[in-house]
Amino acid sequence: MPWDIGRLTPGELVAIVQARMEQGARERIELAWAVAALTRQKKLPRLEKLLKPEPRKRALRDPEEARREFEELKERLGG
Repeated sequence: MPWDIGRLTPGELVAIVQARMEQGARERIELAWAVAALTRQKKLPRLEKLLKPEPRKRALRDPEEARREFEELKERLGG
């Protein structure tokens, strides 16, 4: 994205910067909440458990349905 900055309008650039600032603020609020919650616990969870990423939920799709959608999309795009 840094290479695209010259292509952005000033308004788009301001919107991107504001969104990033809001995201950072939300992250700091989440961090403060987590720190406060951990200080209230009698026994801290293991660090490995806190650092372990949450398992991603995979959307179960019917293979035949996925193939039909693919073929339909391919046909619409002229492939």
